[in-house]
Amino acid sequence: MVKNKRVVEKNNNQLPQWKKKQIIKKERSFVSAVKLVLLVLLLLGLVFVIYQIIVQLRKPRWDGRSNFNFTISWQDQFLVVSYKPSAKVASVLYIPADTYISLAKGFGEYPAGSVWPLGELEDFGGGRLAQLSAQHFLGVPIRGWGRVDESNNFFENDEKEIKVGKKELIVLFGKLIISRKTNIGLFDLVRLFYSLNSLPLSNFKYYSLQKTRSGEYVKLPDGSLVFKVKSEFLDSLVKEVFQDPSVIDEGIIWAVINDTDHRGMALETARLINNSGGEVTIVYDTDKPIAGGIYCREENICETYSVRMFAESLGLPIIIEDLNESRAEVVLVVDEKYWEKFYKR
Repeated sequence: MVKNKRVVEKNNNQLPQWKKKQIIKKERSFVSAVKLVLLVLLLLGLVFVIYQIIVQLRKPRWDGRSNFNFTISWQDQFLVVSYKPSAKVASVLYIPADTYISLAKGFGEYPAGSVWPLGELEDFGGGRLAQLSAQHFLGVPIRGWGRVDESNNFFENDEKEIKVGKKELIVLFGKLIISRKTNIGLFDLVRLFYSLNSLPLSNFKYYSLQKTRSGEYVKLPDGSLVFKVKSEFLDSLVKEVFQDPSVIDEGIIWAVINDTDHRGMALETARLINNSGGEVTIVYDTDKPIAGGIYCREENICETYSVRMFAESLGLPIIIEDLNESRAEVVLVVDEKYWEKFYKR
């Protein structure tokens, strides 16, 4: 081996000077090409990261001023969190796993602890089903969902009861920021994290659905016990937890018209507006074809917080048109597209 090496070196020494320079030039060209490729890959990676950041910044789900309601699931537990920037208050509603609730998209009634696995099993999405079902069950706009893989023991107190205060909520948000198992953008997550962290401990309110005496345990045909909530008590609690101060202050009078083939749609949508702090005075079904949307009598009403918030939450267009509803300033019309979005499987 040593002999061969010496032979190669001897041969190289015997090469003409111009040939040696040519070999050295080729070697340097190869090294430069490799460096250039690595630099291009690094720049492409940097551009991708910057693009992702810009996407997060340009498409926030939250404007930083309106109420933000969202669900957090871990194992079989279910939370609905409401942050009210105007009041600087964060509320947490704990829905125990054995609470019997009516799910969205026609899935029927199930214990709350089954929502996430059912959504995954049906290839619908556990988070998506959790968000829509919380909105359907509580009658308030729910704007996002998150999932945390965490042991229940972390949230139990000395009496083995689940309780989520400021400390626990901040931990949950930290885990969501790291895992990104959520449909809330990173920009919004970070803003919510810092907003919640800046609140004093006294501005966190915790509610457990079963401790409000809003229902009772009943036995199902299969012998299992579930907690059934009475609707009249539920709406009273929901208003306490989720009413939006800005919606109350604006005091807009609403009408809700159902232009679908499915009865009860107007009442369900009116419940969502009422529970958020709005006032609905007219509710009815119609056979007259009207495109789904939020109709404002005047342009300035279209610019109000309430109209913009409900339009965004429900995915409805805002239209300046007077539908001649005597007392109503705003008319919300639900059509088949609306029904398909929130109810059709």
